[in-house]
Parts: sequence; C-alpha cells; structure tokens
Amino acid sequence: MYIPSKVSSKVRLLALAAVLILGAAGQGIAGGCTHYASPAGTGNGSSTAQPFKISSFWPVAKAGYTLCLLDGQYTGATSMIKPPQNLSGTASAPITVRALNDGKVRINGQNARVPVELYYNNYFVIEGINASNSVASVVSISKSNKNILRRVAAWDATDGNHSIFGIHGGSYNLL
Repeated sequence: MYIPSKVSSKVRLLALAAVLILGAAGQGIAGGCTHYASPAGTGNGSSTAQPFKISSFWPVAKAGYTLCLLDGQYTGATSMIKPPQNLSGTASAPITVRALNDGKVRINGQNARVPVELYYNNYFVIEGINASNSVASVVSISKSNKNILRRVAAWDATDGNHSIFGIHGGSYNLL
C-alpha cells in the first residue's frame, strides 16, 4: 500500500489500521471456532474435516468456546441447539453457536422438536442460522438471561405460528 510521504504520521497510522482491520474482516469467521459440527458429523469436532454432531459439543463446551456449524440441514435430536440446563458462558466469554456461512445452516425440528432451546442457560450467542418446523416455539428462551441471537431466521411453529420466538422468565435477552 502506497501512502505519499507528505501525509502526516497520524494519517498514515490510521490508513494502516484501516487496512489491517479490513484485511482481518476478509479472512472469514472460522478463525474464532473452537469446535465444528455438521449434519452427519462423526468426528471429534476439532476441524471442518472432523466435525461432530451439535449434541457432542455440550459435554466439552465452556465459557469462551465457539461451535461453528457447517452448511446443511440439521435434523434429529442430536442436531438441535439445546444445551443442558445450567451450562452458561460469562459476560466476557459467552458460549457461541454460529453458522460458518450465514444463512446456510437450517435447524429443522421436523415438527417433533424445538430447534433452538435455551433453558436455564445464560450468556449464549447464536448467530447466522435458520430454524423451522418446531413442535412449539421455534426459538425458545426460558429462565435464561443475557443471551444474544443475531441474524437468526425462524418460521413454521406448529402452534399456529404465533410463537416463533418465545421468551419466558428471562431478562436482558437480545434478538
């Protein structure tokens, strides 16, 4: 990158910072992943080549960990985003579940399960997913606090589609 010599050092520093920030943003989301899951995962979750099922993440998950979901349609009980009760991140290190590629992940409850269910779970971030075909609310947050859902699309709740996002008994949840 060429910056003319007549430009002040502050402007040069700002230009360099902008290039570094934009360059880092272009490197993709995978850098922050600690584990990986796929619809048919049978691996140990350590890489995109060895993904496991979503349910295999919960026993190892802890504050600051990020599960990245590979593209595809997730079905069945082992593929729902349903952490066990009392698994929580912290304010400075939430537990994150996100699509590796925004909009390319669909959690399908097949009218038998709730695709996204936080129950007594705090400090979670869920982002970039689609969720559908729930037996109740498609996204259910109950007795859970300080969770963030970003870029989450949800539809087709069996209850007549009046409870796509259900939040009950929680505080400071952000959709």
